[in-house]
Parts: sequence; structure tokens; C-alpha cells
Amino acid sequence: MYSSKLDNPYLLMTPGPLSTSKGVRKAMLQDWCTWDKDYNEGIVQTIRKEILRLACCEDDSYTTVLLQGSGTFAVEATFTTAMTKKDKVLIINNGAYGQRMVKIAEALRINYHEYSLNETMVPDIETIRTILNCDKEITHVAVVHCETTTGILNPILKIANAVKQAGKTIIVDAMSSFGGIPLDITELDLDFLIVRPISVFRVFQVLLL
Repeated sequence: MYSSKLDNPYLLMTPGPLSTSKGVRKAMLQDWCTWDKDYNEGIVQTIRKEILRLACCEDDSYTTVLLQGSGTFAVEATFTTAMTKKDKVLIINNGAYGQRMVKIAEALRINYHEYSLNETMVPDIETIRTILNCDKEITHVAVVHCETTTGILNPILKIANAVKQAGKTIIVDAMSSFGGIPLDITELDLDFLIVRPISVFRVFQVLLL
């Protein structure tokens, strides 16, 4: 939430909850030890469970991993966790954050196939199917749900269905949409969901950490 002018006369007019109120800042004055029982059981576990509830996950097939860093930090952490040098990721790029995924893959020396579109265009599902059918080296698919730069909403259900039918692992960056747009992680059958400020993984895959 943006703070009022009385709390903070300087407002950051950029996407995302960047401005904070005095109430939030006051709560942050409390020091917590990471090994403290009240902190771990009272705060950390509550946050982890609430994230899963928002993702419509009622069973134990998924877990959450709290990450202290930016959205880019979380995407990079997910890439390094989900993929090895032997894997290849199809990156659906129709905006600045899709392009950032490409840069992360390049920096990490992860093999990738870029499906690049104009930032006003929605990915074509049949094109995605064709790429997956033709490039047998692809093991993962990464896509941004809502591109913050334009607000375009990618058809995540159709994309997820195509990816899972091809037997690939799917990574979804939902930084700008999670909590504002209904998203059922089990219906989508997602493997990795990146939201602010954590990532949600399938339980069996989190062991890779």
C-alpha cells in the first residue's frame, strides 16, 4: 500500500508496493532472531501457509521458500534451483521482465530458446506447441504472468496446459499478479511459482535447494 502524504510526502509512482506507511515502518523496528521460536512459528510459518492459501493449495504437494531480495533475485534463485547445465529453457518474452529472464539465463550460462514477441502481443499457444515439439532439448518453460511494463496478461492456463501436455517443467513469474488476480496453482499444475517476496515450489523439487 502507498503511504499517505502525512506519513511520507515523497511517493514512488512506480508499480509495486514500494512506499510504506509509518505503521509498517514501526513494525519493522522490532528485532527478531531467526532462531527464535515465536519468529519461526508465529511469523514465518503463518506467512508460508497464507501464501499457499492464496495460491489455492490445500494439500501438502507444494511448499513455500521465503527469499530476501527483489523479484529479479527470486527469478534468478528459481532458475539456479530448477535447472542445471544439461537443461534448456524456453523463455516466452513479450516484455521487460521476459527479457530479464533471457539475461539471467545468459548470465548463468543456461541453455535457452527465446520466443520473442512485441510487448503488445499475447503469446500464441500453437507456436509454443510447435517450439516444444521441434526442439526436443527443451526441458523447462519460463513465462511472466503479468508484464508490469505494459500490464499485458498472458494466458497462463493455456500456456500451462500446453507445457504440461509436452511433459515439461513450468516456471511462472507472478510478481505483478499474485494476490490481485485469482490463481490456482494446482489447477494450473505449476512446478515453480515466483511471487513477492517468495517462491512456491513443488515439495519434491524444493529438495534441490
